[in-house]
Amino acid sequence: RITGQGHAPAHRALEDCRATLTVVGACLERLRDFPEATRAFLQTMPVPEFRLLWSRAPLTQEEITARANALLRSEAQRSHVHEERGRAPQNWTEMLASPRPGQERMLDEVSRTLESGGVSVIEAPTGTGKTRGYMLPALLRGRAGTPIIVSTHTRQLQNQVLAEAEALRDAGFNLSVMALKGQANYLCPARVSRWLAGKHDERTGLLVMPPGEARAAALLTLHASAGEFDHLPPTPLRFGGDYRRLQQTVATARVRCSTDCEFHRSCAYYPLFSAREQAQVIVINHALLFQTLIQGKDELEGIPLNRVVIDEAHDLS
Repeated sequence: RITGQGHAPAHRALEDCRATLTVVGACLERLRDFPEATRAFLQTMPVPEFRLLWSRAPLTQEEITARANALLRSEAQRSHVHEERGRAPQNWTEMLASPRPGQERMLDEVSRTLESGGVSVIEAPTGTGKTRGYMLPALLRGRAGTPIIVSTHTRQLQNQVLAEAEALRDAGFNLSVMALKGQANYLCPARVSRWLAGKHDERTGLLVMPPGEARAAALLTLHASAGEFDHLPPTPLRFGGDYRRLQQTVATARVRCSTDCEFHRSCAYYPLFSAREQAQVIVINHALLFQTLIQGKDELEGIPLNRVVIDEAHDLS
């Protein structure tokens, strides 16, 4: 898959060695093709495989930090679907001209409950279109400062709700929908930068760390723009102990976030957190919902929890 070449005679020692050499060569070519700023950072990392291409030159801590920060300042992806140059719908029929059987009843029931208060328990079979059945009324009733909270069972369902929001945005409707997760799900570029600086040896001018840590740090720095740890490439590195320990070390801590941070405009978490009061709909998961209700988590601080849609409510037990 990496080289685009087949390898029919597998499990023959000489052919396997040739195939391995081909793959290594392709990987090295990819490293050579990285932008100059990326190569400049990778050359500082004590990753054994990188020595096949580069030797490490001594640098000051400031020089290494500058190289790392050039990558860490990349604009991070955020789970926020926003549009304000389109048209504002007045009724769900504008957004869904042909509802499915049972969906129309659900749309009306959710609309009534969000408008008048109370509790509705709705069960519908697969294929009914439940996501739009609550999403469209939530968009019509949610306002900046008083958004509708949608709680899903899994992050995959969060992504499904965002996909529906993207379809409505692409159809020309105004909306503001965001998925908000616990802060530990987001990479903090400032913490990565400080962690790397702490690995600098003033005597040698090199970064000093075990190879596993170095690989994990290179992965996180190269893909800092992914924003969330779940959005990193599905490499085997993510299953190792070095990566997991480093992830805990460089995860976002809300108490450290402020406009004084040089990454506060480009990171994934702080702009999303700051914009949450302007959203019509905030999508969270059940774990964050109950952590907020029980422990008062920061993510929903100041957001009223009096209008909540709980998707897959049977999973609460």
